[in-house]
Amino acid sequence: MPGICGIIDARSGLAENDVGRMVAAMMHHRWYGEQRYVAERGCAAMARVSLDEAEDAPRREGDGQPTLVAIFDGELYDSDAAIVRSGASHAARLLDGFAANGRGFLANLNGSFTAAVWDEERRRLTLINDRFGSRPLYYVHRDGRFAFASSIAALIAGGVSPGEVNLKGLSQFFTFGHYFGDETSQTDARVLPAGAWFTYDAQTDRLEMERYHRLEDPRPATQLRGEALLDRLDHLFGAAVRRRTPDDEGLGLALSGGLDARTILGIIDGSPSRVTSVCYGVPGSLDDRASRAMTSQLGSPYRNYVLSANFLEGFRDHLSEMVRLTDGQYLSQCIVMPTLPLYREWGITALLRGHAGELLHMRKAYNYSIDAEALAIQTQEELETWLQRRLGAYLMDSLDTPVFRPNVQNEMQALARDTLREAIAPLANIDPAPQRIWHLFLTGRLRRETSLSMVKFRSVVEPRLPYLDNDLIDLLLATPVEHKLGDEIQSHMLRAHRPGFLNIVNANTGAPLRAGKLHTSIASFRRRVFAKLGFRGYQPYERLGLWLRREVAPVVRDILLDEQCLERPYFSADGIRRAVEGHLSGGRNHTYLLMALMIFELGQRQFAELGRATSDRSPARIA
Repeated sequence: MPGICGIIDARSGLAENDVGRMVAAMMHHRWYGEQRYVAERGCAAMARVSLDEAEDAPRREGDGQPTLVAIFDGELYDSDAAIVRSGASHAARLLDGFAANGRGFLANLNGSFTAAVWDEERRRLTLINDRFGSRPLYYVHRDGRFAFASSIAALIAGGVSPGEVNLKGLSQFFTFGHYFGDETSQTDARVLPAGAWFTYDAQTDRLEMERYHRLEDPRPATQLRGEALLDRLDHLFGAAVRRRTPDDEGLGLALSGGLDARTILGIIDGSPSRVTSVCYGVPGSLDDRASRAMTSQLGSPYRNYVLSANFLEGFRDHLSEMVRLTDGQYLSQCIVMPTLPLYREWGITALLRGHAGELLHMRKAYNYSIDAEALAIQTQEELETWLQRRLGAYLMDSLDTPVFRPNVQNEMQALARDTLREAIAPLANIDPAPQRIWHLFLTGRLRRETSLSMVKFRSVVEPRLPYLDNDLIDLLLATPVEHKLGDEIQSHMLRAHRPGFLNIVNANTGAPLRAGKLHTSIASFRRRVFAKLGFRGYQPYERLGLWLRREVAPVVRDILLDEQCLERPYFSADGIRRAVEGHLSGGRNHTYLLMALMIFELGQRQFAELGRATSDRSPARIA
């Protein structure tokens, strides 16, 4: 997969060989480009794997300045023209700004990126990323050796062990469905925080973690109200979309029948033919019907991928590939996997997606969805209680027998409670208390879950998220809670730009956006009932629980009832058997738990296989 990697090792002189293995682990497609840099003293080597033919790593030297070399993955949507060279690559622009103004350059920079800057003279490495941490960057530091990579697999391939299974990470993944903080599934592999300014000094073997931006910090309440506030949000979102659509070539949009991608499509300037919309789902889904209606209004290109029997027949392969791309760190339904090879066929090189749009309508934000109880929260203790119940409710609450051994289960419960306390502690000064849920959605779900979701797409296209824009997010976090619960903001945007979209059914409610509360309530009830009864035209875009029970049942049994899984020291063999048979018999719904178990198990197998292959090639230097 595209990304960056590197090893700093002043003792062995093997950095160049090891970084070559890391690159090989990231080359998921033969057509990827690559670039490498090896320090003159041989103690450092860095590399980039890219979707296109990679340029040489940019350098800055002379005029009494130390030699700086940058390895960069991602895109900059804007930058200070007074600092950077005209027409320079993204990497060169970042290096110019870094050398001229350091953290000051990064503070207001819109982009999605990770970068490593090596100071040859001082033998110092600086790792940085965008303020949202939208691209995972993992690192391991042990015994005088520091390694970083966009995937854990690349660390293993480079001869750097990420350690044993991390019980705290395990507790997070199986309690909340995603990781928090810098935890991963492995004890020694950490992930860079958002807005990071992370330095490693090879001369002293010391790390220093700083931040140039903190999503956890309070935002002063905006003085804007009513139409003025809505107009300002509309203006900022329009600017965010324009930053990510500088030209027409290769532009795609992942479209559904909800609000978020609909608003992106509605606000794009210029000819509607500039973007190709892509929707996927089961035959007759509301998402397909709504998407067709929107693109038909605009006369713009539309592609629909139907999840057919072929998808289910290849489910094991799709699941394994998804785990390989995301290191088994992401709880996914796998439904987008068969579409990945098609983007290049369709001529799509950049894909707009609606992630983070939930921040505008948090009544529909998955398990973070705001309810009346959340709006009444006054204290940290009340917030923790609400989060513990809401975030941890959908994976293991319906189990008769735990899938973890009793001692592991007890420790995991305690670690999950600690995780929430640690996650909300930096938010204590944000008022009112419900506003903290918006910040946690950013720092938790979007940084650790959505960023991994984008890794899948990033293996073939460059995903762009207009809602993750500096100015827009700053104003949203300062906006009163009551304006960010329903469709108020996005309906205002659509009235201004594409009022016809308000007449098209919202797949999340079954009613048009123009509909009143009573109409919407009736339509929402009808949608849920008809979907459960299997009526055509009311189907969601996936039926994962049913598929696991029927067509995919052999895959579930093959992975989870295999002795390799049942003999793991943290799993309860009896608990896993009961969970599997309970779901397959129809007596229980353990859809997400079974997916989490399979993803975690396949991830551990892939790590073990890669570790064995690495050990066979060369002596292990870090155990």
